Parts: sequence; structure tokens; C-alpha cells
Amino acid sequence: MKLIDAEVRVTVQSYDIEHEEYEHIEMSVSDALDFATDEGCPPTIDAIPVEWLNKKYAENEPGEDKDYDRYLWDAIEYILTEWQKEQEAR
Repeated sequence: MKLIDAEVRVTVQSYDIEHEEYEHIEMSVSDALDFATDEGCPPTIDAIPVEWLNKKYAENEPGEDKDYDRYLWDAIEYILTEWQKEQEAR
């Protein structure tokens, strides 16, 4: 599965029947899918961005002066490691 940011702005080419010319319209990816496909934009799903996990991992790194949950830190490390292996295998 590959997730995208459906709010990113893209330029879509559209044909204006009245003026018989093509025009370029800027819209979000979700609006472009609604505009250009019969199915429209697929529903959103819950996902945790890798950037967010990396931030939490860095913020909770074990250290003498930090109060942390070792199990949480190990779980985040495991998730990031497995995700990275999957990306490299592609």
C-alpha cells in the first residue's frame, strides 16, 4: 500500500466545451480524483506518519536524565526498523 497526501495541490487539464479549448485548473488531489474519475476520491484511512514516529523516537531516547517508557521506545524502534526493511525490499 502506498499512502499520499490528498490535500496536495495539483494542476489538472480540462476541456472547456463552450470555448473549445483546454484549461489548467489547480485543485487538491482529492478534488482531482472527484473531478476526473467515476469513483471519486477513495475514503481516508487512519495512518501514522513515519515522520511523527521518528520524532517520538528521538524525543524518548533512553538517557540517564530522561523519564521514559523503555517498552514504548523499543516498540517505536521495532516499527521503524521493520518499515525501513520493507521500503528497502521494494
